[in-house]
Amino acid sequence: MAEGLHVLWLPSWYPSGPQDMNGSFFREQCRALAEAGVQVGVLAPHMSALLEREAAPSLPIAPLDEDGVQVLRFVAPQIIQSTRVLSTWRSVPALMAAFDAYVQANGCPDVIHAHSLYPGAFLAAALSTRTGIPWILTEHRSLSHMRVRTPLGAASERRVVASAARRTGVSIGHAAHLEKRFGSKAGVWEYLPNLLPDMDLPAARARREGFVIGHLSVLDPVKRVDLILRAFEGLHPGCPEARLRIGGPLDTPFGAQVQTLVAKSPAREAVELVGSVSRADIGRFYADIDLFVMPSDSESFGVAFTESLAAGTPVVATATWGGLTIVGPGDGSIVPIGDCDRLAAAIREHVEHPTTADERRSRAQRCMARFGKEAFASRWLSVYEEVVA
Repeated sequence: MAEGLHVLWLPSWYPSGPQDMNGSFFREQCRALAEAGVQVGVLAPHMSALLEREAAPSLPIAPLDEDGVQVLRFVAPQIIQSTRVLSTWRSVPALMAAFDAYVQANGCPDVIHAHSLYPGAFLAAALSTRTGIPWILTEHRSLSHMRVRTPLGAASERRVVASAARRTGVSIGHAAHLEKRFGSKAGVWEYLPNLLPDMDLPAARARREGFVIGHLSVLDPVKRVDLILRAFEGLHPGCPEARLRIGGPLDTPFGAQVQTLVAKSPAREAVELVGSVSRADIGRFYADIDLFVMPSDSESFGVAFTESLAAGTPVVATATWGGLTIVGPGDGSIVPIGDCDRLAAAIREHVEHPTTADERRSRAQRCMARFGKEAFASRWLSVYEEVVA
């Protein structure tokens, strides 16, 4: 039933062009739906504050075809981010002009799909009110950074969220958290996972001497690379052949902190800092390690977990929303958040009992069945069809 279905996405952020990776997972999800036969468009707002108006980019007033997805970027003026209701009201003329241009080129969508509360959900609610088109909200963040300062602000958020036809979070715990934040009157939140990103999946490396423990992230402190190092330092004297490979940008303040930690580590000779890993090389990174470790303090979803599992590599994760949702039986281990001793014990267990080739294949197949393109598109097609029925 995908044929004839027309969905318009309204994400809170989106890549500014082909080389921009900020929000690239939105782009990949749109492409997955387009490949499944859905007509997909994107209205991508660039939120511009009053004092930034002169610096706002000049954007085309017609959609651009980007790999089968019609994308129209527009400048949406706002006052300041904390005044979300007033900023949305001020953005409505630009929003409607962008929508009219999109419809003129592509026809009217059946459903609007907003991503994240602000500006996406606020703009989608305003657009739905003016057009009568139903809308869906997917939240990707915990929203801890977006605190509500007044009862009026909280009521405005609830009204926006309640007006959505469906509300989804990206992990089981995340959906429960959002339902608690907005309250039962704002409606039920469901769990629908994100998409496993496109990646080349080479065969796993041939077994050779030395167990390789890997970590790949932006090296933000929330990823707890310091905890990985401490756990590895305790492990290394008894497993001198083990190595720790850390991927992530080193030319940032976070990267500099990690370099300092490694330089001071007694196990530094067994630690390899590989720097940023390109999208083309991510599959090889996971295939060449024996264990992926991500002891984050928080993860709404955890795309890196799915990437590792898709390569067949087991995962040691903490009991975050994403870790608990993604890492199932046979996929690896879950340890308490911030517990270095339990983390070290889990890593040691995997070193002493390395995964087999058959286990890698089974793990990869399970991951693709849960998070691959077909599963992602099938889930969302069902939701869209129910909303427009």
